[in-house]
Formats: sequence, C-alpha cells, structure tokens
Amino acid sequence: MSNYAKGILITVIGVLILSPDALLVRLADLDLWPLLFWRSLFASAGFFLLTAAVEGRHTPAAYLGMTRLNVLLAACYSVSTILFVTSLTLTSAANTLIMMATAPVFSALYSRLFLGEPIHFRTVVAIAGCFVGIVVLVGGSLDSPSFWGDVFGLLNAAMWGAVITIMRASPRTNWSPAFSLAYLPVILISAFCAPTLVVASAAVPYLLAMGFIVYPGSFGFLQLAPRWLAAPDIALLLLLESVIGPFLVWWFVREMPGPHAFLGGGIVLGVLVLHSIAGVRMAGRNTSDPP
Repeated sequence: MSNYAKGILITVIGVLILSPDALLVRLADLDLWPLLFWRSLFASAGFFLLTAAVEGRHTPAAYLGMTRLNVLLAACYSVSTILFVTSLTLTSAANTLIMMATAPVFSALYSRLFLGEPIHFRTVVAIAGCFVGIVVLVGGSLDSPSFWGDVFGLLNAAMWGAVITIMRASPRTNWSPAFSLAYLPVILISAFCAPTLVVASAAVPYLLAMGFIVYPGSFGFLQLAPRWLAAPDIALLLLLESVIGPFLVWWFVREMPGPHAFLGGGIVLGVLVLHSIAGVRMAGRNTSDPP
C-alpha cells in the first residue's frame, strides 16, 4: 500500500467515526449551552485519556511542552466547536454539514499561503465538482433554514480548514493535548451562559458517546493522516461526513434531507471516489512521495 493510499484509509476511518456527530447532537435534544458544556467536558476527558494512552508517563510533559502551534490549533478548534453546535441548533443537520463541506477551499488556500504547498489540478477539479454537488443540495433547502445557522456553518468550515492545515504543518505532532485543552474555554463559557446544567438522563449516553468515542476516536486517526496526505486532500475526504451525517440523521430521527440532498450528496461522493482513485494511481507511479 502506497503512503497516499494509507493516508486515504486512515482519513476515511476517522471520518466514519466522526459521522454520527450530528445525529448524537440531535438525539441528545438539549439546549445550546448545556449541550456545549457536557459535550466539551466529556470530550476533553476523552482526549486526555487518548493522550495518556499514547504518551504514558510522559503525559505531563506533553501538556507542558505545547508550542505556539499547539495553542493556535486549540484556539481554532475551540471556536469551531462553538460554531458547529450553534449552527446545528439554528438550522438543519444537512445544511450545517453542507456548509462544512467548503472546508477544502479554505484548507487549500491556507496551505498555499502558509505552507507553500501546491494545489494540484485534480484537487482543484475535485473541489469544483464538490461545489456542484453542494449547490444542487443547497438549492432545495437554503430557503427554509435559519440564515445565521448557515453563516455559522460556513465560519465553522473556515476554522476546520485552519485545523487541518495546522496539523499538516507538523504532521508528527501528537495533537491530542491541544484538542483536550481546546474544550476548556468552551466549558467555562457554556457554564457561565447556561441557565442550568441539569440534563435528562436519556441524553447522557449520547453525550458520553460524543466525548469518549466520536471525538477522540476520529481525531486519533485524523491527526495521523497529514503524515501522508496534503491538507486539501484530507479536507476533501472529510466531505464524506457531509454526505453520511445527514442520512444518519434522516434514518434515525426522520429529519428528511430532501431529493436535492440525495442528488447533491451522490455527486459529492462520486467526485471523492474519483479523486481518491486518481491519487492512488498517481502515488503508485511514485511511492516515495504523495501526489
């Protein structure tokens, strides 16, 4: 298996673990601030356990040795967390994840500006193809959901693109300590803003699943991907969540995406498959470096 194919496999596993995120938020059925508080508290603990599993007795040093790049990632991810949940509370899960699908554009721009990485022609074509799918999908639903929910979703995509680019800037770094600390500002803000932190017992399993499985599990894989994939390629594969997530929400809670979502999601998925196949074939000709 080429390095590029390995990167694709690791990224897809991470995305599959992350995909139930929007569904779990819907199933928890909580107001914004209690949801942010408990989701962030459990996720911070989950990333701490992941850090401890990787670093062992060096765990304290992993936190104390954080660089400015770690702090920058933590800040971007902290803002992204608030934007994502806020968008989900104001608009449909499909629209939130559709807006998140613009992350490859931001990631490609950031990588070019700050890392000097070229944007390959096939990646430009894939981004354009995904935009066609997004336009088709959005065309049938943007007239009804809240405008601000969509705006927050787009800003979340900008933050996601930054997170991916930062991980690419130092691909051998264990980012789990930074992710763990990224939730602390969210915990403090939500604790201050929430009228109450008491939640129904029925919501607890979903909050635990988000905190201890979905986030540390997915990012445990995703933070390995930049070792073999460029940031725009990772961001493109993350678009799978924009296809899978809405259908999980539809399947379990009957939040219907609509026919435009089926067609647009199919276009995005098809483009990603073709993009990945082309990348694997190119990597097969030169296994020393990813294309």
